[in-house]
Amino acid sequence: MERPGALVTREEFQRALWPSDTFVDFDHGLSAAVNRLREALGDSADNPQFIETLTRRGYRLTVPVVRDGNSVSSSSGTLTHVIPATSKRILQYRLGILGALAIATVLVSWKILFPNPELQRIPRVLRFTKLTNDRQLKWYSDSLASDGSRIYFTEMLPGQRTLILQVPVTGGEAVPLPISLERPRMLDLSRNGSELLVASEHDSLWAQPVTGGSARRVGTIAAIDARFGPDGTSIIYTDINEHDVYSVNRDGSSPRKLFTLSGLSNSFQFSPDGRRLRFTLFDRVLDNMTIMEGAPDGTGLHELRPGAWGRWTSDARFFIFQTRHSRRLDLWALPEQRHLLRQKSIEQPIQLTAGPMDFFQPLPSKDGKQIFAVGKTLQAEVVRYDAHTNEFVPYLSGISAVWLSQGMVNG
Repeated sequence: MERPGALVTREEFQRALWPSDTFVDFDHGLSAAVNRLREALGDSADNPQFIETLTRRGYRLTVPVVRDGNSVSSSSGTLTHVIPATSKRILQYRLGILGALAIATVLVSWKILFPNPELQRIPRVLRFTKLTNDRQLKWYSDSLASDGSRIYFTEMLPGQRTLILQVPVTGGEAVPLPISLERPRMLDLSRNGSELLVASEHDSLWAQPVTGGSARRVGTIAAIDARFGPDGTSIIYTDINEHDVYSVNRDGSSPRKLFTLSGLSNSFQFSPDGRRLRFTLFDRVLDNMTIMEGAPDGTGLHELRPGAWGRWTSDARFFIFQTRHSRRLDLWALPEQRHLLRQKSIEQPIQLTAGPMDFFQPLPSKDGKQIFAVGKTLQAEVVRYDAHTNEFVPYLSGISAVWLSQGMVNG
């Protein structure tokens, strides 16, 4: 707004926003920041009304600006009446023969501290700590779990192999659990921290002791997703048809259908007092995710808000969940307040992360001062085809780059 109508180059943004001693994926970070501005203004890159993109050069503010003392504002007044744009569908793409996509995933711990009583109701992310650094893909569709001293998670290895690992909450070496099941996926941890609920090949469910030993089959159930019930004596799961949700005893007996929905129900969570059930409803056709709420028996279901993979803090003051906007995943905290004898959600959530790294699968710590989550960055390696060896080999010395074009040199 200081230079309306003029080109502001990407290099100028880099010098102003990210000093030379700061390590950041500049191209991704700047693009993400501009996308956030466009969302707030209801703008579009294809048909810009405020911010115009000049390809590979920079950006330009296209509306007139009136200066009033030390502040600036839009002369048209439009900036004060914009409505946030709705979230767009995440675009997935491949780089073809010129590039290979490498996903680097880490486990992070976000500290939520309350510096004074006035800010007691406002969680703030002050810093994060990387807990793992093995760059192996953490399984996207499953949760993290913690007993207070360790974090359990599923990791995917080359060849579609999976492992369930544990890492201290303070970080360190991730150690695989001795599990003999085929392609195990960790779904939940029992309240006393002694057993993991694990899905294996063909979606069978198993109770696996964390100390090792033989896993116990949960009846003949085949499930896409499952969690332990609020009292610890039952299991709630989504049948392999993706639409029916059941409750069953921990030994697999007495299955009871709770409800049927048109989408895929997953990531079941019960409030600390056991009175409410929340879960994610995924619509494959529209490619969107909604947090649903109801009673533990499946009655009174209703939409709570857009989002996914939510968890309550142990004191039930916040519900931590993730959202997806403009190709990025962020974490939010939904405050909860007591209203007479029941809990009622406050409408406006608090944003905890804002990129450029993606964060998902949030898990509040036992003391409520940290959030564990999976962090993801996308990196692209440019390769070239070697006709002599019939292989693709690295190019540009490992620089992360996309969208190459061939230039012409005269003379």
